[in-house]
Amino acid sequence: MRTKRITSLVALLIGCVALMGTQCPPIPEIVEKAIELALTSSITKEFHADGSLNDEVTTDLDKKLDLEGILADGGIDVSMLDALLLAGAQYRTIEPDPVEDRQIVGGTVTVDGSPLITEFNVMVNDATDWTDAELDAAGVDVLNEVLDRMVRHVRDGDPLGDTELTLIVDGVSEPQDQESNFRWELKLLFTVVGTITVDSVEF
Repeated sequence: MRTKRITSLVALLIGCVALMGTQCPPIPEIVEKAIELALTSSITKEFHADGSLNDEVTTDLDKKLDLEGILADGGIDVSMLDALLLAGAQYRTIEPDPVEDRQIVGGTVTVDGSPLITEFNVMVNDATDWTDAELDAAGVDVLNEVLDRMVRHVRDGDPLGDTELTLIVDGVSEPQDQESNFRWELKLLFTVVGTITVDSVEF
């Protein structure tokens, strides 16, 4: 592709000289430039509050996030991978509770024992769209430590270690005199940062 562009520029220059003599524009130059590119991905986990709100699921970040596939789709070479970070979290009710005034009060989500989402209150008697969650730095650090190991494993060949995490949900389900029965989802959002090189024509 580069050879074709250079050939085209040479042809343009020859034509310019033939038509205009010395009144040609400056000769363009092809320069490689490095550009930082941010890609996105996500993992969604489903929870079922059946009888009580407490629920627990595990997720393996390395298996759920196909990091090499994400890089390939974005045109980023693994050697140019810079970072993989938690970008946010969202939650939604997908199967509402039959109790008309069912709500969760003081809800928490922990990751490997560290708080990730705290003190969220939400009605769960109707299906909802995604809601952004406010994250706790302690849980973010736990996730980012695993994500950093994944980066160094893919890019540098470092040992990967354990990438399985446990998410535990707790809180008060009101009214408390009736058992809970609803399903909801938690989505973890990720940003993959890498560098690509592009050809730029400069005069």
